[in-house]
Amino acid sequence: MKRLILCGLWLFGLALAVWGANSSQSVTTNDAVDAVVISRHFGAIQPQISPDGAQLAFSYQGAIWHIARTGGTMTRVTDGAGFDIEPVWSPDAALIA
Repeated sequence: MKRLILCGLWLFGLALAVWGANSSQSVTTNDAVDAVVISRHFGAIQPQISPDGAQLAFSYQGAIWHIARTGGTMTRVTDGAGFDIEPVWSPDAALIA
């Protein structure tokens, strides 16, 4: 009987984990009229290759980072309040907006 209960609890926990991984959060504004759906992402998102092809810029953990295309150490570009996304390179690859 204990084995059956433990198996049922394990399956229930597994079902909750799968459901939580596939759902998205809804955030309402102060007006409570508009709703924004925020997807859950892990790892770097929105990568952008520099115009000269030497570097990558991307959003990771709410900040903009860059790294050499061949690998190496990530360097944080932005630091502060807010959630920075969608990096864009300047035409000469000197700046990231």
